[in-house]
Amino acid sequence: MLIIISWLPGATNDAVRDWDLASGDLIWPQGLDTLLGYPSGKSDQTIAFWQRQVHGADRSRTAASIRNAIKSKAEYWSGEYRFRHAKGHYLQLLERALIVCDINGRPVRFIGVLMDVTRRKQLHDQLSHSQKWKRLVNSRAASLTTSIIS
Repeated sequence: MLIIISWLPGATNDAVRDWDLASGDLIWPQGLDTLLGYPSGKSDQTIAFWQRQVHGADRSRTAASIRNAIKSKAEYWSGEYRFRHAKGHYLQLLERALIVCDINGRPVRFIGVLMDVTRRKQLHDQLSHSQKWKRLVNSRAASLTTSIIS
């Protein structure tokens, strides 16, 4: 079983973050460099690093959602938000997290897996845009046909 677990990081390009809720310490066991482009160092070892990289328009919504999940003693949390890559552009991330509690039921860790869904989101947006244009063209064509016939 240990051998399989040691192969896991090679099976995915996701990032993993482990947040100690009491201390605010943040550990990136995987993906900080490969997915997000940041070299490991002192600046990425607290939750403040993560907060600074979340897009300003997503920051308060995402933080509030996580706080609510922790406060309500949920076992899991998931959400999508934009995260600044080290090169300056934003990735659309889907994060799924496990909220770990101590023996007294108090949340102590937040372990999240961050998946880059940027391309999927772009394709979805393009499809939605195309469908809107198709409806508009069909609507105009129907109006024009009705005008010509009348």
